[in-house]
Amino acid sequence: MGRSNFAPEKKVDVKFTDDYGISEGAVDNGGPTREFFQLCLHEIKDRTGIFEGPSNSKILTCNSKAMKDNGYYYAGQIMAMSIGHGGQSPCFLSGLLYDCLHKGPDNIKVAPEEIPDEDIKSKVMSADTESQLQDAVMQAASLISLAGHSVRITLANKQETAFDLAHWFRDGLKALGVLDELLRYPVQLKSLFPKPEKGVMAAEDAECEDSVSLEDILVSFSGCESLPALGFSPKPSLEFISYSRFPVANTCENILRIPFHNAYSDFKTDMDFAIRNSPGFGRA
Repeated sequence: MGRSNFAPEKKVDVKFTDDYGISEGAVDNGGPTREFFQLCLHEIKDRTGIFEGPSNSKILTCNSKAMKDNGYYYAGQIMAMSIGHGGQSPCFLSGLLYDCLHKGPDNIKVAPEEIPDEDIKSKVMSADTESQLQDAVMQAASLISLAGHSVRITLANKQETAFDLAHWFRDGLKALGVLDELLRYPVQLKSLFPKPEKGVMAAEDAECEDSVSLEDILVSFSGCESLPALGFSPKPSLEFISYSRFPVANTCENILRIPFHNAYSDFKTDMDFAIRNSPGFGRA
C-alpha cells in the first residue's frame, strides 16, 4: 500500500499459498478476496494497536509507531477497500467513533464514562479545579500530544480533548469514495461500521448455545462473517449432495452443498464438525 503506484480502486486478485509458497491455483472470483479482507480487518482490529475498547465497539487509541508508519491512514483505506471490493464491512467501531467520522471530532462531546483509556480518564476527568487539571495534563502530556491536540486544555474543553482522535484515519476512508458516501448518507451507512444490535439470525438449530452460529456458517461458504455492503455476487445458493458425509462449500460461487444423512443427529454432528473446522481458505 505504500508503493507509489498503489491504487485502491484497482481490482484485487488474491492467491493463498502454503508454507512452501505453493498457491491453491484457483482463479479469484470473489472468495479469496472476501477472506483476505476478513483477515485484514481482524488484524487491524486486534493486532495493530490502534484500537481499544470492547471487541465490537472500538475507538482509536494513541500509537506513536502507527502514526509514524501511516498506520491509521492505511487502516481506513483497508476498511474502504473491503467495502468497495465486495468484502465484509468493518462493523466493529463504536457508535461514538462513527459519530466522530461523519460529524467531525470537533463537533462531538464525550462523556467521561465513554473513554476507555484509564490513564486519561483518571488523570484528566477527575480534575475539579484548574490547578488539578493542569497537573493531570502534565502527567498525561505524552498521550495528549500523540493525539495531535494543540489547543490549551481547560475545564471547559477537557472532554473534547480526551477523544480528539478520529481524524487519524479519516483520510484513508476517502478511498473509493467511502467517506464521501458516509458523509452524504450517515444513517444508511451506519450499519457498516458499528456492529448492528442484532446479528444474522434465523429460527434454526444454529442459534443453540452449543452449536455453530449463523455467522460461522456464513464464513464457511462465503469467507465473510457479516453480509457485504454490496451484497453477494452471485447470490448464495444451497445444493444437496450424496458423495460426502460433510458439507462442501464453494466460496467463489457462494454455494453451500449439504450432505444427505439417514439420521438427523448424524447430520448435525457432521455439519457442526465441518463448519467449526472450515475457517481458512482451502478448508471449506
